[in-house]
Amino acid sequence: FMPPPGIPPPFPPMGLPPMSQRPPAIPPMPPGIMPPILPPMGAPPPLTQIPGMVPPMMPGMLMPAVPVTAA
Repeated sequence: FMPPPGIPPPFPPMGLPPMSQRPPAIPPMPPGIMPPILPPMGAPPPLTQIPGMVPPMMPGMLMPAVPVTAA
């Protein structure tokens, strides 16, 4: 995401929401997605609790051998 030239981005160009609007504990995700039992420091959540995160995270980070083994 790149803002038009001449218009300064309202927050750092990292895709994070403004810190003034959301608690710094969970900047990359809306509060509604985070289960209350997770630590507020943003530790890796259990993949079974957030299935929406599994596709983008799992193949490259946690299980790199799965696509190779399955193929």
